[in-house]
Amino acid sequence: MNERNEFIDFLFDNLSHYTYLFLSPISRSKLKADANQALEILIKKSEVERMLQVLKNFHEVQHIKLSSKFRASATIITLKNGTEILIDFVHKFVYKSVVYLDENIMLQKRITNSDGLAYANIEHSFEHTILDSFLKEKGISDQDYLNLNEMHFLIQEDLIEFFNNKYKTSFNSLIDLTEFRSSQKSAMLNSLGGMPVNRFTKKVNVRWHNFVGQMKQARII
Repeated sequence: MNERNEFIDFLFDNLSHYTYLFLSPISRSKLKADANQALEILIKKSEVERMLQVLKNFHEVQHIKLSSKFRASATIITLKNGTEILIDFVHKFVYKSVVYLDENIMLQKRITNSDGLAYANIEHSFEHTILDSFLKEKGISDQDYLNLNEMHFLIQEDLIEFFNNKYKTSFNSLIDLTEFRSSQKSAMLNSLGGMPVNRFTKKVNVRWHNFVGQMKQARII
Protein backbone atom coordinates (compact mmCIF):
# COMPACT_ATOMS: atom_id res chain seq x y z
CA MET A 1 0.00 0.00 0.00
CA ASN A 2 1.52 3.38 -0.99
CA GLU A 3 1.68 6.43 1.25
CA ARG A 4 -1.23 8.19 -0.47
CA ASN A 5 -3.58 5.26 0.04
CA GLU A 6 -2.47 4.93 3.66
CA PHE A 7 -3.30 8.60 4.21
CA ILE A 8 -6.73 8.20 2.58
CA ASP A 9 -7.52 5.35 4.98
CA PHE A 10 -6.29 7.48 7.89
CA LEU A 11 -8.47 10.41 6.78
CA PHE A 12 -11.60 8.32 6.25
CA ASP A 13 -11.14 6.50 9.56
CA ASN A 14 -11.02 9.83 11.42
CA LEU A 15 -13.95 11.53 9.68
CA SER A 16 -16.46 9.82 11.97
CA HIS A 17 -15.40 12.20 14.76
CA TYR A 18 -16.78 15.23 12.86
CA THR A 19 -20.06 16.51 11.48
CA TYR A 20 -19.38 16.59 7.75
CA LEU A 21 -20.55 15.38 4.36
CA PHE A 22 -19.03 14.80 0.94
CA LEU A 23 -20.50 17.01 -1.78
CA SER A 24 -19.63 14.55 -4.56
CA PRO A 25 -19.98 10.75 -4.72
CA ILE A 26 -16.74 9.19 -3.52
CA SER A 27 -15.39 5.94 -2.11
CA ARG A 28 -12.06 4.73 -0.81
CA SER A 29 -11.47 2.59 -3.88
CA LYS A 30 -12.37 5.39 -6.31
CA LEU A 31 -10.16 7.91 -4.54
CA LYS A 32 -7.25 5.47 -4.42
CA ALA A 33 -7.60 4.70 -8.14
CA ASP A 34 -7.60 8.38 -9.18
CA ALA A 35 -4.47 10.17 -8.00
CA ASN A 36 -5.81 13.52 -9.25
CA GLN A 37 -9.15 13.32 -7.43
CA ALA A 38 -9.70 16.29 -5.11
CA LEU A 39 -12.07 16.12 -2.16
CA GLU A 40 -14.91 18.54 -1.45
CA ILE A 41 -16.15 18.29 2.13
CA LEU A 42 -18.84 20.38 3.81
CA ILE A 43 -17.81 21.05 7.40
CA LYS A 44 -18.01 23.94 9.85
CA LYS A 45 -15.01 26.26 9.70
CA SER A 46 -14.46 25.85 13.44
CA GLU A 47 -13.78 22.12 12.97
CA VAL A 48 -11.16 22.40 10.24
CA GLU A 49 -8.23 23.32 12.50
CA ARG A 50 -9.09 20.45 14.85
CA MET A 51 -9.19 18.01 11.95
CA LEU A 52 -5.89 19.23 10.49
CA GLN A 53 -4.18 18.80 13.86
CA VAL A 54 -5.18 15.15 13.72
CA LEU A 55 -4.09 14.73 10.10
CA LYS A 56 -0.67 16.19 10.95
CA ASN A 57 -0.13 13.15 13.15
CA PHE A 58 -0.06 10.83 10.13
CA HIS A 59 3.53 9.65 9.93
CA GLU A 60 3.98 10.45 6.22
CA VAL A 61 2.69 14.05 6.31
CA GLN A 62 5.42 16.60 5.66
CA HIS A 63 3.46 19.83 5.32
CA ILE A 64 -0.12 21.15 5.35
CA LYS A 65 -0.94 24.45 3.64
CA LEU A 66 -4.27 26.06 4.54
CA SER A 67 -5.91 29.05 2.85
CA SER A 68 -9.02 29.82 4.89
CA LYS A 69 -11.81 32.17 3.84
CA PHE A 70 -15.45 32.75 4.81
CA ARG A 71 -16.90 30.35 2.23
CA ALA A 72 -14.23 27.64 2.15
CA SER A 73 -10.79 26.54 3.27
CA ALA A 74 -8.49 25.25 0.53
CA THR A 75 -6.03 22.69 1.86
CA ILE A 76 -2.96 21.10 0.28
CA ILE A 77 -1.50 18.18 2.20
CA THR A 78 2.02 17.25 1.07
CA LEU A 79 3.41 13.84 1.94
CA LYS A 80 7.10 13.07 2.43
CA ASN A 81 7.31 11.46 -1.02
CA GLY A 82 6.07 14.69 -2.64
CA THR A 83 2.48 13.54 -3.22
CA GLU A 84 -0.09 16.33 -2.84
CA ILE A 85 -3.67 15.72 -1.69
CA LEU A 86 -6.18 18.52 -2.27
CA ILE A 87 -9.12 19.01 0.07
CA ASP A 88 -11.63 21.84 -0.27
CA PHE A 89 -13.42 22.31 3.05
CA VAL A 90 -16.68 24.12 2.22
CA HIS A 91 -18.36 26.19 4.96
CA LYS A 92 -20.99 28.33 3.24
CA PHE A 93 -22.93 28.27 -0.03
CA VAL A 94 -22.90 31.90 -1.13
CA TYR A 95 -23.03 33.45 -4.60
CA LYS A 96 -21.95 37.08 -4.25
CA SER A 97 -24.24 38.10 -1.35
CA VAL A 98 -26.90 35.45 -2.03
CA VAL A 99 -27.07 32.32 0.13
CA TYR A 100 -28.17 29.45 -2.11
CA LEU A 101 -28.13 26.49 0.30
CA ASP A 102 -28.39 26.16 4.07
CA GLU A 103 -25.32 24.25 5.23
CA ASN A 104 -26.84 23.47 8.65
CA ILE A 105 -29.91 21.79 7.16
CA MET A 106 -27.72 19.85 4.73
CA LEU A 107 -25.60 18.54 7.60
CA GLN A 108 -28.68 17.66 9.67
CA LYS A 109 -30.22 15.67 6.80
CA ARG A 110 -27.07 13.95 5.53
CA ILE A 111 -27.10 10.23 4.83
CA THR A 112 -24.46 7.53 5.38
CA ASN A 113 -23.44 4.94 2.80
CA SER A 114 -22.21 1.37 3.27
CA ASP A 115 -18.62 2.64 3.76
CA GLY A 116 -19.79 4.72 6.71
CA LEU A 117 -19.17 7.96 4.79
CA ALA A 118 -21.63 10.87 4.97
CA TYR A 119 -23.17 12.48 1.89
CA ALA A 120 -25.79 15.08 1.10
CA ASN A 121 -29.25 13.55 0.66
CA ILE A 122 -30.47 13.14 -2.90
CA GLU A 123 -32.48 16.39 -3.02
CA HIS A 124 -29.70 18.53 -1.57
CA SER A 125 -27.11 16.87 -3.81
CA PHE A 126 -29.28 17.58 -6.86
CA GLU A 127 -29.82 21.21 -5.83
CA HIS A 128 -26.12 21.74 -5.18
CA THR A 129 -25.09 20.26 -8.52
CA ILE A 130 -27.40 22.56 -10.50
CA LEU A 131 -27.12 25.75 -8.44
CA ASP A 132 -23.35 25.60 -8.14
CA SER A 133 -23.02 25.23 -11.93
CA PHE A 134 -25.67 27.67 -13.15
CA LEU A 135 -24.72 30.44 -10.72
CA LYS A 136 -21.23 30.18 -12.23
CA GLU A 137 -22.89 30.48 -15.67
CA LYS A 138 -22.24 26.97 -16.91
CA GLY A 139 -24.21 23.75 -17.29
CA ILE A 140 -23.53 20.73 -15.13
CA SER A 141 -20.35 18.79 -15.93
CA ASP A 142 -20.22 15.63 -18.03
CA GLN A 143 -19.38 13.63 -14.90
CA ASP A 144 -22.34 15.09 -13.00
CA TYR A 145 -24.60 14.23 -15.92
CA LEU A 146 -23.32 10.64 -16.00
CA ASN A 147 -23.82 10.30 -12.22
CA LEU A 148 -27.42 11.59 -12.43
CA ASN A 149 -28.17 9.52 -15.50
CA GLU A 150 -27.42 6.33 -13.54
CA MET A 151 -30.58 6.96 -11.50
CA HIS A 152 -33.89 5.39 -12.46
CA PHE A 153 -35.72 7.64 -14.94
CA LEU A 154 -38.65 8.07 -12.54
CA ILE A 155 -36.29 9.42 -9.88
CA GLN A 156 -34.79 11.75 -12.48
CA GLU A 157 -38.26 13.07 -13.33
CA ASP A 158 -39.14 13.56 -9.66
CA LEU A 159 -35.94 15.48 -8.98
CA ILE A 160 -36.40 17.75 -11.99
CA GLU A 161 -40.03 18.41 -10.99
CA PHE A 162 -38.91 19.15 -7.42
CA PHE A 163 -36.28 21.61 -8.62
CA ASN A 164 -38.59 23.32 -11.12
CA ASN A 165 -41.27 23.81 -8.46
CA LYS A 166 -38.82 25.20 -5.92
CA TYR A 167 -36.85 27.51 -8.20
CA LYS A 168 -39.45 28.28 -10.90
CA THR A 169 -37.21 26.87 -13.63
CA SER A 170 -38.33 24.99 -16.74
CA PHE A 171 -35.99 22.01 -17.18
CA ASN A 172 -37.54 19.10 -19.08
CA SER A 173 -34.80 16.49 -18.78
CA LEU A 174 -31.27 15.90 -17.54
CA ILE A 175 -29.81 16.93 -20.88
CA ASP A 176 -31.26 20.41 -20.34
CA LEU A 177 -29.04 20.75 -17.28
CA THR A 178 -25.88 20.49 -19.38
CA GLU A 179 -26.60 23.73 -21.27
CA PHE A 180 -26.39 27.05 -19.46
CA ARG A 181 -29.24 29.49 -20.05
CA SER A 182 -29.34 32.90 -18.42
CA SER A 183 -33.14 32.73 -18.08
CA GLN A 184 -32.80 29.65 -15.86
CA LYS A 185 -30.16 31.38 -13.72
CA SER A 186 -32.44 34.43 -13.36
CA ALA A 187 -35.31 32.22 -12.21
CA MET A 188 -33.06 30.63 -9.59
CA LEU A 189 -31.83 33.99 -8.29
CA ASN A 190 -35.39 35.35 -8.09
CA SER A 191 -36.46 32.35 -6.02
CA LEU A 192 -33.35 32.52 -3.82
CA GLY A 193 -34.05 36.19 -3.17
CA GLY A 194 -37.24 35.15 -1.38
CA MET A 195 -35.37 33.07 1.21
CA PRO A 196 -35.60 34.66 4.70
CA VAL A 197 -31.81 34.93 5.05
CA ASN A 198 -31.52 36.72 1.70
CA ARG A 199 -34.45 39.04 2.42
CA PHE A 200 -32.75 40.01 5.70
CA THR A 201 -29.39 40.59 3.98
CA LYS A 202 -31.03 42.75 1.33
CA LYS A 203 -32.83 44.77 4.01
CA VAL A 204 -29.58 45.38 5.89
CA ASN A 205 -27.76 46.36 2.68
CA VAL A 206 -30.50 48.82 1.72
CA ARG A 207 -30.44 50.43 5.17
CA TRP A 208 -26.66 50.69 5.10
CA HIS A 209 -26.75 52.22 1.61
CA ASN A 210 -29.33 54.78 2.76
CA PHE A 211 -27.29 55.58 5.87
CA VAL A 212 -24.11 56.15 3.85
CA GLY A 213 -26.05 58.32 1.41
CA GLN A 214 -27.40 60.44 4.24
CA MET A 215 -23.93 60.86 5.73
CA LYS A 216 -22.51 61.97 2.39
CA GLN A 217 -25.38 64.40 1.92
CA ALA A 218 -24.86 65.84 5.41
CA ARG A 219 -21.19 66.50 4.68
CA ILE A 220 -22.05 68.17 1.37
CA ILE A 221 -24.65 70.42 3.06
